[in-house]
Amino acid sequence: MGKLAALLKSELERWSQKSYAQLSAIEYPQVYSVGKAGDAGWCEVEATLLEKNDDYVHVSLAVSRGGLSAFFPSSSSVIAYRGATPEEMIAQMEADPLIQMERRWRRNMREGQRLEYDADEVQRAWANTRYPNAMLSILALLDRRAALATALPWVAQTWPDFFGDIASLDLTGPLSEVVERVDEATWPGFFGMSRTIGDRMVEAIRVAVPNPLSN
Repeated sequence: MGKLAALLKSELERWSQKSYAQLSAIEYPQVYSVGKAGDAGWCEVEATLLEKNDDYVHVSLAVSRGGLSAFFPSSSSVIAYRGATPEEMIAQMEADPLIQMERRWRRNMREGQRLEYDADEVQRAWANTRYPNAMLSILALLDRRAALATALPWVAQTWPDFFGDIASLDLTGPLSEVVERVDEATWPGFFGMSRTIGDRMVEAIRVAVPNPLSN
């Protein structure tokens, strides 16, 4: 992950903890610096209001480090929903069986262990998840590259503003590198994805890949 991407990820994680009320109370655009100029962690951030209604607040974040990056910042967005605190959103995500499976498999991979699973459990989790990022990660962890290649164009079509180029993602090389490429290609967009787009993308992936364990 590049330096700008890592800095953007840090800011997205911080802003994603803000509630609907907190994001609504901010006067936009908001521009600020993180760290001291010249330091490795220094960056300039601009937060811009994209949309605010009775259901959610949608905020764009752009991160740069001066120079040419000021003209080509790394950017993404966050969404906060009315009536749902960040803690509740995180709790919902962590309760999702596919998310739990993904985390367990990532831990196994880091520790050099084999992926052990029950096929019926995997299919149930796949059929009921609301998290398209977990679906793509599961396909990568399972080393289902043909299935990934089938699913990625659907992801690009569902949200071209963020994922327009993902259909051409390089899926060759060692498994660990493919998993990392999928992570880097997908994490920015999922922070700013609305539930409507997320649900649409989940269904598109299921149409493309009904069973993550099939060859």
